[in-house]
Amino acid sequence: MREDLIGYVLNALEPADHARVEEAVARDAQLQRDVRKLRAFLELLECDRDFESPPPGLAERTCKLVARRVTIYDDRRLGVPTRWRVLDLMVAAGILAAASMLFFPAVAQSRFRARVTACQGNLRVLGQALASYSQFHDGFFPVIPVASDLGAAGIYGPTLLELGFLDSPRWLVCPGGGSAQGLPRVPTLGELRRAAPEAVPELRRRMGGGYAYGLGYIQDGSYCCLRNEGRPCVPIMADAPGDSLDCGSAN
Repeated sequence: MREDLIGYVLNALEPADHARVEEAVARDAQLQRDVRKLRAFLELLECDRDFESPPPGLAERTCKLVARRVTIYDDRRLGVPTRWRVLDLMVAAGILAAASMLFFPAVAQSRFRARVTACQGNLRVLGQALASYSQFHDGFFPVIPVASDLGAAGIYGPTLLELGFLDSPRWLVCPGGGSAQGLPRVPTLGELRRAAPEAVPELRRRMGGGYAYGLGYIQDGSYCCLRNEGRPCVPIMADAPGDSLDCGSAN
């Protein structure tokens, strides 16, 4: 019951609750004394019930007082430098040097891995082209004409291109070699046969692109070309050896 006395004094109770508390107060002398005390305390707050406007000009006077009390410090007076010093430049240069030591090797490593991935992709395409060639030639890979001036491993390149097993000479370019700067000019088989003797070495150098082709093997004094025996892995293609290549070998 006592928890409802404040609501009763303030007339904040529901009508039913107000009537119930009023009936209890009428019967209980202690509740009557409590009600009188609450009303006496609330009378002290009556003086603050009305809203009082602030004195005129209070905000302006307050701002002026704050402005007089606040001191604006000069950075130069406090010894704070306003320009970069030599020490600041040295620290910044050191930070940049440390960042470059971390950044540039990571970029170089990323580019190297990208070249390796591209090189492996080229070898995969060449392997598929050689496998397709063998299916149309009784299981044999391109034969090296050892008795001819064109008896070089690079003959596989013009052979695969002319027969349509490769759609572009770009597959003959190793991304890690110097020939990766542009598509090589791979001569056709007809150009190789009609070439003058002095032009043959240059044509032989260019016709294989940036990769090396398995030559086959010699048995009983005779050259034997490689044959596709259906094995899952045949070591027939690899990066051509040379100082300009940095991809490493890939079978």
